[in-house]
Amino acid sequence: NLYNSGDKDTKQNENLANKFAKKACDLGDKDTCERIKQRQTFESSYNKCVAGDKAMCKEITQQKSFSKFIEHCDFGDNGICGLIGQIYYLAEEYKTAKPYLKKACDNDIYINCFLLAQVYGIFEKDSPNGAKYYEVVCNKASGTIKGLGCGYLGSYYAMGSGVRQDIKKAYSLFKLSCESGFSAGCFSIANGYEIGLPEYGIKQNMRTAKEYYGRGCDLGNDGYEYSCAKYRELNEQGIP
Repeated sequence: NLYNSGDKDTKQNENLANKFAKKACDLGDKDTCERIKQRQTFESSYNKCVAGDKAMCKEITQQKSFSKFIEHCDFGDNGICGLIGQIYYLAEEYKTAKPYLKKACDNDIYINCFLLAQVYGIFEKDSPNGAKYYEVVCNKASGTIKGLGCGYLGSYYAMGSGVRQDIKKAYSLFKLSCESGFSAGCFSIANGYEIGLPEYGIKQNMRTAKEYYGRGCDLGNDGYEYSCAKYRELNEQGIP
């Protein structure tokens, strides 16, 4: 429990928590064994939920056993808080999801920071809170999650939504998003090079635009099909 929740002297460590829980179960602690079993069942249903089964998401929130996981979250299991928040989010129960997403985000589970920013985007479109949590993801996460955070934060700066509009900063964030593996970030920076934005330090360069469209296409995640189409268009125009 100490490694699950963490305190001022002990850093939270989910792997160690699971290791000691298994050991306790092996030594005959029935309550711990039951908790492990419940968590495994919960995570199996969760995997179906995140795979796109919205009915499963809603079904999970209505199960009696779900209240047990809420208790685990209240006790300090931030990993479970994150899973609960994600399930409520995927079940489109956004307001209920919010406190669970925030608790997990505050404990450095960055996918939950991203989803929390999405919730703010739904209910408070011009609030700085969305940008605030995208910035957390962009600055602290890694890989594609970082790319998502930087890409969405770039959009906020491009539109001046909840932050002072800053096109130059927006495109630097799109570039970072692309470099972190997010296709839509590559598309956005490519578009800047295609049309040219010299007043923001981006000179028109069709060759560079094609390169970024190609990167966005190759990444194959959100928005990749637009990058593929633009790469094909420039290729057919004879852009090297």
